[in-house]
Amino acid sequence: MAYPADYKDKTVAITGASGYLAAAIVRALMNTSARILRVSRRDLQPIEGSETLKADVAEYDCWREIVSKSDIIFHLAGNTSLQRAKNDPIYSLTSTVVPVTCLMAAAQAESHVPRVIFASTATVYGSTNKLPVSEDNATIPITNYDLHKLFAEKQLELASKHGILDGVSLRLANVYGPSASASSDDDRGILNKVTKLA
Repeated sequence: MAYPADYKDKTVAITGASGYLAAAIVRALMNTSARILRVSRRDLQPIEGSETLKADVAEYDCWREIVSKSDIIFHLAGNTSLQRAKNDPIYSLTSTVVPVTCLMAAAQAESHVPRVIFASTATVYGSTNKLPVSEDNATIPITNYDLHKLFAEKQLELASKHGILDGVSLRLANVYGPSASASSDDDRGILNKVTKLA
């Protein structure tokens, strides 16, 4: 994932830093000369060679600080549960769409154009019979979770077109692997759970 030359003298922020993906990215970045800023609402264990910021990414001031310090932002924070998005759509909207809106506003205010990598979901394609699924497939969200992720993607796309930031969305499927962090959502981490039962 991390090519040392791409991160030379860069500050890389990772939101959702207590999660599995973030931990993997931090490990990879430790092999580069990047300065690492880990952002989480939770208290984080210190990691030598990284800075931590305890903050809520649904708040604008948080993004002012992140954007002012960062060249590259891995935005991984937000709701990860389809079920929670169904049961509490306001939470889903606040945790998925609002942070990207605040990020865009902060980038404009700071007159700084960070590279933003956003963790979206493959489920924005909805249920499809066309396999394999490719980026040419139509996006047809069928849940609040999918819809909010797609809206955040479109925000990033619009901001990129206007030169506010340089964004890309990764439509992730089932992310799995060894991790010290455990999801509190019952519908997450299914492959890890199946592996443990084998």
